[in-house]
Amino acid sequence: MKIKLLYWIKLTAANLALFLFLLLMSEGILRLMGKRYVYQRTYPSQFANRSFVSDTNIVKVSWPKEDSTLGWVCSKLNRINFSNKLNNQKLISYTINDEGFRNSQNFPTVPQKCTKRRIMLLGDSFLFGVYLPDTSTISYLIQKEIGQNTDVFNMGIPGWGIDQMYLTYLKYNVRLRPNIVILFFIDDDIARVLESYRRAEGMNKPSFKVENSQLVLRIDDQPGMIENTLASSVLLNPIYRWILKMKSMKISSMILEKLYRETQENHQQLLIVRIPRFENYMIPETNEWYRMDLSSFAGKERVIDLYDDFKKMPPEKVHGLYLHDGHFSQTGAELAAEKVIGLLNHY
Repeated sequence: MKIKLLYWIKLTAANLALFLFLLLMSEGILRLMGKRYVYQRTYPSQFANRSFVSDTNIVKVSWPKEDSTLGWVCSKLNRINFSNKLNNQKLISYTINDEGFRNSQNFPTVPQKCTKRRIMLLGDSFLFGVYLPDTSTISYLIQKEIGQNTDVFNMGIPGWGIDQMYLTYLKYNVRLRPNIVILFFIDDDIARVLESYRRAEGMNKPSFKVENSQLVLRIDDQPGMIENTLASSVLLNPIYRWILKMKSMKISSMILEKLYRETQENHQQLLIVRIPRFENYMIPETNEWYRMDLSSFAGKERVIDLYDDFKKMPPEKVHGLYLHDGHFSQTGAELAAEKVIGLLNHY
């Protein structure tokens, strides 16, 4: 019996050693072939805020303004330039209020008894309307159509994830007292909930983790040894990315479910709008968001997936919905606004 046990222990050890040897050899071959890129999740306090330091030798962008709760909002500049140099040449008017959002006026403090209907729009650069004039944004088009006795607040900021949208609701809910909250998201906003840092502009951001089945802000969260191994390996990185993709969907679903519960408690209506990227249309299998079953808590009638409309259109028409950098054109914003206005007629 002891001889058999010893035999199996030696066999297992030998197979494990062989497996590790093959892993290391494969890793080395991939690196020799020049395959260096690996995705690594960012963590709190890992990087300094490059965009918000006084050091003039550091390359930084000017459009964002630091916000201690939300990460960043938009600066109030006479001329705002985003990443696309060609589109920056257009004479675009970005009207930014004191809070850093694209609205013509500062946000009021709404009294408890107010006869006006108020709609809070949460989102990213598509809702903000990068490279679109003020009068072509989704928020403006909705305000123009439903007009009287309704105030529409554009709370979309470029680069935001679903986590920052939720925190915006928490920050401004009592002040604005919205009757309706509409969250616009693209699939990238799901992945952004994993990050504590936006590399493109060099900005730290808030993010959540799941701890004891609860959402908790990441403060001193750090990667473990296994995660470090998966993150730094060219060979194992696809497994690491897949694990984090599943985690991002879980965190995003929990955030949206929490937002739904809180809007219900505050006697508000929550509507959710998914904006497809052009690549989602061209490559249908990239529509991964379906793993988030939003209808389980929000109800199918409260969720709009614009992809359902886009896939019925010919490619040349869908092309017209986007600028060449992938953001909405005026036509795209008009279509999104039209769908939302149709939904608002029921609320």
